[in-house]
Amino acid sequence: MRIILPILSIIFFVSCNSSQRKISNWTEEEKELIFKDCINYTLDIKGLNLNESNEYCNCTLRILITKFDGKKEAEESLTKNITSNSIYEPCEKY
Repeated sequence: MRIILPILSIIFFVSCNSSQRKISNWTEEEKELIFKDCINYTLDIKGLNLNESNEYCNCTLRILITKFDGKKEAEESLTKNITSNSIYEPCEKY
């Protein structure tokens, strides 16, 4: 047991090393704006309930943050290439 705890601690420390993480240029305001717009869209257009909308929008926001460095880049890319909307397919289960 004494060996397991230090090994788990080392694994945890290495996996959480912040120097290996990608730094996001997304501001909290941008994330909130995207999320709010998404909620309005899913409630009004897609006809999802509030819980489904919340799950769908969390999913799409995670994808956008991971794929693009910022809101402006995401908007430009998605506007130029309409087929880029397929990036949301993993979220369609909601």
